[in-house]
Amino acid sequence: MRVLSWNINGIRRILGNYKSCEEFVRGLEADIVCFQETKAFKSALGASQVSFDTFQSYWSFCHSNRSYSGVCVYSKETPLAVEEGLSGGYTTFSVSIPQLSDEDKLKPLANIHSYNQETLLGQNYHPDFTNVKQLDTEGRALCLDYGMFVLINVYCPAEGDESRVKFKKSFHELLFERIRILKEGGRQIILLGDINIAHRAIDHCDGLELTRTDIGKMEFETKYTRQWMDKLVSDDNSPLVDIMRLFHPTREGMFTCWNQLINARPSNYGTRIDYVLITPGLIPWVKEADIAPSVYNSDHCPVFIDLHDSIPDPHDDTKVLHLKDYMSKPKGAALPPLCASNWDEFNGKQTSLSSFFQPGIKKISPSRSLSRSTTPKNHRDQPQIESFFQPRGRTNSGDHNNPANPSKKQKVDNDKTIKSAWKALMAPKRVPKCKVHNEDCREYTVNKPGPNKGKKFWLCSRNVGPGYDAGGSKRNRADVDSRYRCNFFVWSSHLERDMSGIEDYKSDKQ
Repeated sequence: MRVLSWNINGIRRILGNYKSCEEFVRGLEADIVCFQETKAFKSALGASQVSFDTFQSYWSFCHSNRSYSGVCVYSKETPLAVEEGLSGGYTTFSVSIPQLSDEDKLKPLANIHSYNQETLLGQNYHPDFTNVKQLDTEGRALCLDYGMFVLINVYCPAEGDESRVKFKKSFHELLFERIRILKEGGRQIILLGDINIAHRAIDHCDGLELTRTDIGKMEFETKYTRQWMDKLVSDDNSPLVDIMRLFHPTREGMFTCWNQLINARPSNYGTRIDYVLITPGLIPWVKEADIAPSVYNSDHCPVFIDLHDSIPDPHDDTKVLHLKDYMSKPKGAALPPLCASNWDEFNGKQTSLSSFFQPGIKKISPSRSLSRSTTPKNHRDQPQIESFFQPRGRTNSGDHNNPANPSKKQKVDNDKTIKSAWKALMAPKRVPKCKVHNEDCREYTVNKPGPNKGKKFWLCSRNVGPGYDAGGSKRNRADVDSRYRCNFFVWSSHLERDMSGIEDYKSDKQ
């Protein structure tokens, strides 16, 4: 069985590359598919997008911005229960979990609700969030109980201004607390998704440079996000294991996210911020854990684990444990209330819009008579192109010395002016060459809000990569790798004014 996670950066955008949602999901060849950053809202989803054949889906939406955040899970396996969020109290659905018989249990299991809600809400690690449910309003987590394990699909917040840093810290602590309580209750856990943290230097494209000095190493390792990650996975007392690093402890360049604005993916100049983390008890079941960098259509790539169909019983060499025996749902059990197939839109409870309209007598309105004239009007009021290139001057209606018709020489001059104007307009754009590689540059547009938004500029066309020239203030000259982008820069407006002045605008901070 394959469990896959992928930040898709907008499900509506990515589905434009496929015939159907079913084709997209099936093409990933996984049994449980977890998406982050769906940027979807409930009313925009159709029946063909929420369930098909053997797949059912479960969604959590951002409730403050319809095109922001959001996670979902497509699953062939039917979970015993599903919760939206991490607080355990956010969902408006009444979720009840069937009690498992002893033979259905891998080890003693605890109910997904088996913690004191008031205790969780009263912790002091989120002073700005007196109600923990507030952390669940952005559609960042789904918890699914598969019996054998609890799967948590999560899209952790990115850092931003100070308010978002506080939100991120509080969200991380709530996530850790939920994991701790589940594990203390005897549950096995799979936490997967976009954690938004590059944990170690090996997980960052500039990790070696950032940790080259003692001060840099200390600043890198003591950042609060990495300290939280250390607490989660780094030692024997941690609740989870980074299963991909367990399988590939020294693999470099195992990145899952790349900056599209600087075209960083071709040179694999990225970070590893997407993870599959599991409790130690599940390690014997894992056959493989890896990334899928050949899958495109997002600024992230998928990460996945493959589980064995069966393993030897660790307590009895004569027995074999079968995965299907631990993943099966009791016969006759209904789909969890949060399953999208239970939404009113898709279960026949919602009134169809067509029912409000009754067929009536079709009225035939007289057709408009066609004009007999087929000759288009000659719009004399439309200015001719010559008028844009003729010199403006005062008109003296009393001056009879100027002939009414222009002279032949004047007409020739006008024709030359028009020809030159068209030639300049249609001429190919002049492309500067960077000074290091002497190669044609590439033009970009400023999208960041500010005084320069919309302005165009030219950069070296080579891809960024480890050691690319980010400028003297950001990278030492000795560390620059000339195989990648140099620091050539020129505004397009400056280039158009004076092609010879490129060197004056080259940002060469040696």
